Amino acid sequence: MSEIVYGIIAASIALVSASLLFLRVQRSKVENKDVIEIGNLIKEGAMAFLKREYSILALFVLTVFIILILFIDLDVFGIIGKSQGNINMSISYLVGAFGSALAGFIGMSTAV
Repeated sequence: MSEIVYGIIAASIALVSASLLFLRVQRSKVENKDVIEIGNLIKEGAMAFLKREYSILALFVLTVFIILILFIDLDVFGIIGKSQGNINMSISYLVGAFGSALAGFIGMSTAV
């Protein structure tokens, strides 16, 4: 089998395992009202943190995205010497940044 098939199999196993663990955590019941109140405060703080972090991160990602388009993908200043005229690398960067942010949000939501 090729490395791609191994990667897809490993990723599928990881996603199924993570989903099962997520469901296990979400199904657990907390009956102590103080613990519930503290948990809600932690969740509120965590979501405020993520909102602030992602607003700053979005500006950074947008800036790097534009730089990648101009200097690498389109090579507007002729630095690289051979422009392919497409923005595949920039789109890949944007998709990766979005995936990373989504993973962080899901992880934080699961944790609190």
